[in-house]
Amino acid sequence: MQVGCPKLLYVSWSKLQWKEHVKQATSKGNAAFEALSGITASTWDPLMRRSRIIYTAVVRPTMLYGAQIWGMRGDGKPMPANTISPLKKIQNKYLRCITGGYKRSSTAELERETEILPIDLYIDIRVF
Repeated sequence: MQVGCPKLLYVSWSKLQWKEHVKQATSKGNAAFEALSGITASTWDPLMRRSRIIYTAVVRPTMLYGAQIWGMRGDGKPMPANTISPLKKIQNKYLRCITGGYKRSSTAELERETEILPIDLYIDIRVF
């Protein structure tokens, strides 16, 4: 973390750009993925449902802590795609793990199979 980067309720920002917080959220998401990847195998049926619950109850809230604050720019528009893309990559990685999807599988199809919203839409719902 940068020196002089303000932090309030564990949400850090620099000039309200939120890049520092998204970077920290990405590292927390990676840590959660590594911790839970042993539990969530690439098998379907009940284990996939449990893995989905683990993602929605543990990983996503960890990554998106404070999304009501940092999920919207100062002018009321959603965050730019390049700011949220690291979080999308973590979600995509986790969805591939719980479904056993190949690298070439489309993200939209994985989200449809697991019934998990795209992360940018989820953030928009939390903000508005």
